[in-house]
Amino acid sequence: MNKTLTLILLLCSSLFTINSSAQVTNLSELTEKVKLPTWQQLVTTPSVTINYKYNECHLLTQGTHHENVYLQVKNLSPVKLKLEWNAEYWYNDKCYGCDGDAEFKKTLILEPNALLEGFCSETTPRELVIFSKMLDFDIKTELKNFNLKNLTVTPIN
Repeated sequence: MNKTLTLILLLCSSLFTINSSAQVTNLSELTEKVKLPTWQQLVTTPSVTINYKYNECHLLTQGTHHENVYLQVKNLSPVKLKLEWNAEYWYNDKCYGCDGDAEFKKTLILEPNALLEGFCSETTPRELVIFSKMLDFDIKTELKNFNLKNLTVTPIN
């Protein structure tokens, strides 16, 4: 009975996963993000959620004290997923990545039901960290907004 119920639940959940590559509309596209140290919703689909938060990062080994944006990406499906997007960053009034430059193209592979979180560490994947501003120097350049444009989610067999 338990095996049958588990099988039925797996089959039902797979109906809600993306069966082929699909582009996702970012629900918060071009809206200025809230600067909080707690996870805020950025993108939600039937198979993936992406959250963000602002937090300080002080790495003594690099001699840096920054404010960063960290991303949290969760695979809600029972299949391996490939996420791709073009990052857009607005520092003051200039947009970096808005021209679709390959340097700003990001890719993440998520195992089934996996959760990846960016945090203050030299080993955090660069896809999960966005530099916001320096805290140890009086420099006026600061991240004003960011966007994950043309997000696609593709199941990997």
